[in-house]
Amino acid sequence: MYSGPTLHYLHKMEREHGVRKCMRSYDEVARAWALQSQSEAKYQSMYFQGPVIYSYGRHFPIARHVRNPGLADAVLMNVGRYSSTTSRHVYTVNRALDRERVRTFDVPGDVLDGWSDNPDICASAHLNALSYFTSAVEEHLIKAKTARSKRLEHFESARCRLQKAQSYASFFGLRKPSASRFAAALEGNTAYVDVMRSISRLDTLVPSVEFLATQSRQQRKSEVSADQLSLLEDAA
Repeated sequence: MYSGPTLHYLHKMEREHGVRKCMRSYDEVARAWALQSQSEAKYQSMYFQGPVIYSYGRHFPIARHVRNPGLADAVLMNVGRYSSTTSRHVYTVNRALDRERVRTFDVPGDVLDGWSDNPDICASAHLNALSYFTSAVEEHLIKAKTARSKRLEHFESARCRLQKAQSYASFFGLRKPSASRFAAALEGNTAYVDVMRSISRLDTLVPSVEFLATQSRQQRKSEVSADQLSLLEDAA
């Protein structure tokens, strides 16, 4: 059931403060929220109050404006499952964001729900966000170990997820997750363990991934050989 601000309330606020709260489109709501040009606004089933914009009600926050300890701005986007109508809302909000000005992080909805300006309260939200990223890394590493035809894709996905985790941690002044913590997910697969340990040098690993991508289909299906690992080290 819709639980956002009522039209009566918004019209009352308009009369008292001279700010238009009832918008003419989803785009207008999304733009006003993205710019934080006013405290709240609504159009049909999408509305925002302060830093959070919602689809249908408080049960689904689409996104939230946040700041790190250095007062730099970022936006947390909800990656939870949603209906086709909410999908339209999410698309509109994404389109309204200036991604060159504001950094964005895709996180589960409970991170948005648990966010607080109080660092002690917000600690659990950070834990949920990092757990989301690192669980995805482990999942892709396990799939990479057993995959027959998409091993490199899973390996690259794991690298990207770890990069996002480290980017999130760096932005909010948290301890960065280490690549070596995922060694257990590979169950002694030493070739992949060695490669994953080098992920901490994310800027130098990119040429290594590109090198692997140029190998033949047969090589892609095989384990990373000692010769390839040597070349990876040379590229790094």
